[in-house]
Amino acid sequence: MKHILLLWVILLLNACRQQSDQISTSKNKHILSIDSIYKSDSSLITELNQTSTNEPKFIITRDIILDTTFIYDKLHLLTIEIILPKTKGKQLFSADKLLNTIITDKKNQFVISVDKMLKDEPLLKTAIGSEFIVSPVELYKDKHVLSYLLYIEVYRAGAPHPKSDYFSFNYDIKRKKQIKFYDYFIFQSKNESDSLLKLINSTFKDEYIKADEFYDFDFNFNEKTINFNFDDYEIASYAYGMQRATIDKTKLFKYIKAEFRQ
Repeated sequence: MKHILLLWVILLLNACRQQSDQISTSKNKHILSIDSIYKSDSSLITELNQTSTNEPKFIITRDIILDTTFIYDKLHLLTIEIILPKTKGKQLFSADKLLNTIITDKKNQFVISVDKMLKDEPLLKTAIGSEFIVSPVELYKDKHVLSYLLYIEVYRAGAPHPKSDYFSFNYDIKRKKQIKFYDYFIFQSKNESDSLLKLINSTFKDEYIKADEFYDFDFNFNEKTINFNFDDYEIASYAYGMQRATIDKTKLFKYIKAEFRQ
């Protein structure tokens, strides 16, 4: 009986291995995708904190789940891991679809750049592979808005180090549209925009970290604070990493458009 059971296990393992080999050598698909995995918020937060390199920490609402997609592109030696928030139900399907489209476009642009790089420098195929990683940092939802902050890390084979960016997705639930910087903020004069720039810089404790000019900064928010987010190299050298300026909403109230003052 033991021998029969052992034989059955061996046959099962061989069948799985053959199926895996067939998938890995498929000529019809260059990008091999595992189906999206839906998990409850609490279990996925635990998994993220245990396995993610950047260790995202956030409080997720009961109205949001996380959708994890893992892709290995054998042709380009490219690993893609995308963890995106999704709202429960169909009410905010348009928001989920828009966010997915934006991130998919970023992913596709990166794949194209890696493809060109490998065609120009074929020897890089022997180097460590490239990576495209997206994971959540902060997620906020109320009855009026969504505000997500995502971490995007890309690495191209042969590069000395990866590059990390922040990407915020702010969404007006009633109007069903993305909230850009000048949709949310209003400035009556250059003095007001200069004042905000000064306030942002006052949060940085190192003299070598500084935003030199005012522009439409990446930002996300919750009920109490607004965060201005800066990528690698954006306002400081790579050694200082990514930066965030967190400011109490009460200090920014006069710059927030009336429809978003809560």
